[in-house]
Order: sequence, then C-alpha cells, then structure tokens
Amino acid sequence: MRTIEIGLDVHRLIEAARTSFEQSEDDILRSLLQSQSVPVAAESRSEPKSTETAIAIGKRTTGQWSVIDGDTTYFGRNLREAYITAVSCLAKRNPSLLEALAKLGGTRRRAVAAKASDLYPRSPHLADPQKNNWHKLGDWYVDLNLSRNSVAKRIKHFCTLSGVNYGKDFQIKEGLEVL
Repeated sequence: MRTIEIGLDVHRLIEAARTSFEQSEDDILRSLLQSQSVPVAAESRSEPKSTETAIAIGKRTTGQWSVIDGDTTYFGRNLREAYITAVSCLAKRNPSLLEALAKLGGTRRRAVAAKASDLYPRSPHLADPQKNNWHKLGDWYVDLNLSRNSVAKRIKHFCTLSGVNYGKDFQIKEGLEVL
C-alpha cells in the first residue's frame, strides 16, 4: 500500500462519505472513484476570477461544497464560494443572465446590480466593502448576504431563467446532499 499526503479538505470529504466505522480510507476512495461516472477535471478546482471583491473567499471553511455543472465539478470551501461559482457558471451558460437579473430589481434587495449600493436599496450601508456582503463578477455586483435556503431558491430560479435543469444538469452540494 502507498502512502499519500492529502489536505484537510480532502480528508473531510472522505470522512463525510464514510458509511461505517469498518470502512478504511482506501475503501471509501475506491467506492467514490468507482461511482464517479465522469472524472473531475484538474482545472475544475480553480476559483472564479474577479478583479474586485468584498469577501475574503476561502478564509473560512464551512463544510464540503461543490458545484456540478454538466460534466465539470468545482469545489468550494464555503457556501459563499459555491454560490459565486454557481452564478459564474450560469452566467457563462447564459451571457444575458446577470443583466436580466439586474433588471428584475426589487424594493428590498436585488440579486445582481450595476453598483454595490443598488443591491440593497433600503439598506445602503450593506454595500460597504467591510460588511462582506457582495462580490464583483465582471461588471456586476452579486448579493452574498444570503441564507442557505435563499441560495438554493436563487440558484434554482437562475437555472430556470437560463434554461438549465437544476438537479440534473446543474447542482450545488454540501457533502453528498444536493442543496
């Protein structure tokens, strides 16, 4: 048997997949790799690129998050990172998505806006970069001041607007559970 070094995040994924205490790490990895119908592309581990952000992506790790977009899996260290990745993937599939979301508007909160202050019409103080409530994706500001349930609702709505079947063609997962 060979010994390999793995990161804490990979160890957590292995432990999350454990179904009994009798399973060795080798058994768990073998089972996961055999059940994987499409191998995870090496380049899929990269983070979405952005020139400006009001969040520190990856400073806090909470769970094992992944975004599955067709045949590609992206990993996130927390829900925010998974959400940003999901929005970025959907915007690549539907280049007019972010503009359409910005036009939807809203009196209390917007999913996407041309300016950070426009995300929170009734609470402009939330647009302060110190509050960590938004992310700049291209020319658009994306609201991140969201609960787990809000993220799920929004991504499902964004998929519908993009003509993507959530659950089949696109998913966000925490561990093995689909959001």
